[in-house]
Amino acid sequence: MAARKRKNTVNYFPHLIQDGKTMFIIESKYKNDGYATWYKILERLGKSENHFINLSDTKELMYLASKCNIENELLKLIIDDLSDLGKFDKTLWREYTIIWSQDFVDNIADVYKRRDAEMPTTKLICQQLNIKYKQSKLNNDNGQQSIVKDIKEKERKGKKKTCETSSLHTILKNDFFLWYEHLKKTKYDWSAKDGKHLSLLIPKIKRKITEAEIELTDENIQKNFRVFLKGIKEKWILDNFTIPIINSKFNEIFTKAKTDGGGGFQDLNAEIDKRFAESEQAPGQ
Repeated sequence: MAARKRKNTVNYFPHLIQDGKTMFIIESKYKNDGYATWYKILERLGKSENHFINLSDTKELMYLASKCNIENELLKLIIDDLSDLGKFDKTLWREYTIIWSQDFVDNIADVYKRRDAEMPTTKLICQQLNIKYKQSKLNNDNGQQSIVKDIKEKERKGKKKTCETSSLHTILKNDFFLWYEHLKKTKYDWSAKDGKHLSLLIPKIKRKITEAEIELTDENIQKNFRVFLKGIKEKWILDNFTIPIINSKFNEIFTKAKTDGGGGFQDLNAEIDKRFAESEQAPGQ
């Protein structure tokens, strides 16, 4: 009976995936990772009791990320965007790290009717998990037109910020190229995956800078990124010196630097500072 229930549920996936605007946004931003992750989340919802996923459980988060073949941080970013697009309940996700889709349940309503069974609801889930659901502005408007309008408004307001972020991304990318060439005596073969992991690495560096009460400027971010690269001493990481590896080992690298007496981030020494300064005068890669 359980296998039959799953089959009936999975058959409703096309109704959810065939959302042109959402699919376009997710695929444009995350490429195939976005589409594959959305589908696998729906698949997981179909197999879960009462069709919700509780990612406050670290093991469940790691398991789902592994199933999607992506990093934990990227999984959460994709879910954030799907919540913004109205595909998942924002309140349950943002406040309790729970994935719940009313659209999903609505699309399998006939399955529950045929079985004369009670259909899962937000209230039922909250009772099951013993949590309080506070209706907020997060869920006031899930209409597709309003969502797209909101996204466009955010893009308009954030245009300058996006340009600045893109510029910082390029600056750090070029610094990585310089350091890689210094270590390996050859140029780095950059890919889209590297760009994605650098985008995930930047917020981590920003958080550490903020925690250290250092002013959050592009100049300080760049300087501390250089310190971060310079501080990598572990042989295995140096042998596999790529942006995805550096991103995945960020906490380990940072903690070791802090333990070694650098306080996590520290001033560049004159020799390294001079090398990077010389690179700024040369043509960028």
